[in-house]
Amino acid sequence: DRPALLLESFIKSNRLGLMWGVPFGVGVALFAGDVVHFGLGDHWKPAIGIITVFGLVAAFEHIGYNWAAFMRAAGTTRPLAIAGVVAALTFLVVATPLLLTIGLPGLEIGIGVLAVTQVLLRGYFLSRLMPGLRILRHGARAIAPSIPAAAVILLLRLAVGGAQTRAQALAEVALYLAVTVAATIGFERNLLRELSGYVRRTTVPRAAS
Repeated sequence: DRPALLLESFIKSNRLGLMWGVPFGVGVALFAGDVVHFGLGDHWKPAIGIITVFGLVAAFEHIGYNWAAFMRAAGTTRPLAIAGVVAALTFLVVATPLLLTIGLPGLEIGIGVLAVTQVLLRGYFLSRLMPGLRILRHGARAIAPSIPAAAVILLLRLAVGGAQTRAQALAEVALYLAVTVAATIGFERNLLRELSGYVRRTTVPRAAS
């Protein structure tokens, strides 16, 4: 019965999840080739594309990932059932035929369509529960810190070019993490300060006797 507070709690809790979920997913996509070459082995090369897509999808699907808790709290669970049915149908109608016809690239497309469909459904139902929520605008703000980090790595690879060593790959990972942390602090300074205040409140003053 307090939609404004409900909206605030949803946005802040989801932003905290996105704060690590998006950089992790984007990182998986950026370094999929290195993970295969230096970790899994070159016989995994055909899987680089699907690992990249899964990383991006994991990042994108963190937008509104905690919507089920808010729907249940409001006693509105039908949207959860609808989203589940739509997910199953999307996989059967889009992902499965593409996988059977063009292989792994088809599965990658299907998984991408499934992720977009689910996030849009979440946005639709959440906006009905919490008027004022714009799920894509909310997601864009959360994704913003990962853009400069990914751009730095891509520009570096473009400038250097060619295959890289394990040491270069590790240096890129360290650079990506450093830029991500700096950008996150820059974009989310107020939220981090507020969260720090919550953490510091570990004692409750005793009532006067």
